[in-house]
Amino acid sequence: MLESRPYQERIHEKVMGLIDDHDAETCNTILLESATGSGKTIMGLRILKELAARGMKIGWIAHRKELLSQAARANQDYFGIEDIRFISLFDRNPNQYSDIDIICIDESQHDATRSAAVLHEAIKPEVILGLSATPYRVDNAKLCFQHVVRDAGMRQLIMENWLAQFNQYIIDDVWSPENVADTYCMQPEVWGKTVIYFLTIKAAKKCNRLLNESGIISACITGTSPRGKILDSFASGEIQVLTNVLVLTEGFDSPDLRSVFVRPGSKAPTIQMSGRAFRKHPDTPVVNVVQSGDTRFPFSRHARPQEQWVLQEGKWRRVDIKNLHSIIATQRQKIAKAEFSVPSFLKKAHPRGGHGIDAGALDAATTEAAENAELRELEIEHQTKEKMKGIENVKQIS
Repeated sequence: MLESRPYQERIHEKVMGLIDDHDAETCNTILLESATGSGKTIMGLRILKELAARGMKIGWIAHRKELLSQAARANQDYFGIEDIRFISLFDRNPNQYSDIDIICIDESQHDATRSAAVLHEAIKPEVILGLSATPYRVDNAKLCFQHVVRDAGMRQLIMENWLAQFNQYIIDDVWSPENVADTYCMQPEVWGKTVIYFLTIKAAKKCNRLLNESGIISACITGTSPRGKILDSFASGEIQVLTNVLVLTEGFDSPDLRSVFVRPGSKAPTIQMSGRAFRKHPDTPVVNVVQSGDTRFPFSRHARPQEQWVLQEGKWRRVDIKNLHSIIATQRQKIAKAEFSVPSFLKKAHPRGGHGIDAGALDAATTEAAENAELRELEIEHQTKEKMKGIENVKQIS
């Protein structure tokens, strides 16, 4: 049975009011912004259920098969919308959906992509409903929605006990496979079931190897891994730790996840990575968010932790929130002074004639590169499956 939450009721009323009051001659575009774990899929399907009852044909679009599967299961279990089609962002024949009256775009920050543009050329709905916890992009591409509906943020949802409480841990050192593995191995009983994020596949694989060498049962997931098999082992408890880049963000749910080790990054990817751990579960009333001192966005800026801890000289020390931010700022200054090389396209002229590094461009470029690589892997996977279907059909005909 579905649990009715007050903020979901308020959001539903706001969205339906915008739909009912809109001029029918133009497309009505609405963005529903709500925190990870707040039930965006349920809210979206409830809205679509009401519109389907008016005779509207429904389309649900997502860039990952996990997101499509989750929405399909939720519809089957709770809503039973019959005239609804679940559409991949990479669908090669979007013209077959030209009769759809309303589309819901899950994780709609990906709506500003070439694949989405192809779908929008073919589908001309009366209503476009976007769902997102992080409706902003590191490449500064603009999302075009006429209306934005938001209600309770993550901080409020935690306070009202809809999401789990959390403790914040800061490693006062660089985010390297060695440092992360050592931190986990110091107290694996505290971290429990954990997901670890890195900027590169190379780093994720190295950390995975170090963990296994230390006796921690771990696996690394990339876009080409046997994802289903690994995630089943993780869900059953056979695997204790998963390392990855951005595969385990949107569409990944593990209700009993206890800890997330979040690599340095800006606001949007940090919220997506951290948000994996906040769904309520009786075994994890308090979850852990682990970051390093060189992060651009400490998660404690987004939501207030119960406790804050900093790892200094091999020992965890409890600090208050003001001291935590001071420690992070000091560590970032140390990292900024360190010598390292970067690609030439990230260098920009310094006002005094030298050269500096655009920190924002660095984070945007690395995050965008990881996202684009993963989207490309998903597109290749989709194309391969389509080709295999074609081969099977040829064999049957012959």
